[in-house]
Amino acid sequence: MALTETQKAQVRMYLGYERAQDIYPEVESKFGILSSDEEAQIIAKITSLADLDTRLDTIDTDGTLEALKIDEIELRANPLELIYRRGRQLIAALAGLMGVEPLRDYYGDSAPWNGAYAVG
Repeated sequence: MALTETQKAQVRMYLGYERAQDIYPEVESKFGILSSDEEAQIIAKITSLADLDTRLDTIDTDGTLEALKIDEIELRANPLELIYRRGRQLIAALAGLMGVEPLRDYYGDSAPWNGAYAVG
């Protein structure tokens, strides 16, 4: 069982890579050597990430807040921060499975290369 082109595109998107085998061979070459167990784990991660994206769309449109109630204490958390944190955890796990570092922060607006730009 190999990853579909759509699944590969999702992996690239979440890790911040564009499709370019000559520029990022470390990512593209991994797709051909994944075990079926690794592929299953990758599919699970990108499915969870897609679910988070759906939740973000829902929050964006209806403005729902999530609450955690313990006994009589109710805590309201910023749902975006919780989703971003979970998304970053999933992306870190995805990066570990692929054996690469994420190039961009999918859940943030940080600049590529950790904010460092080449000069000259």
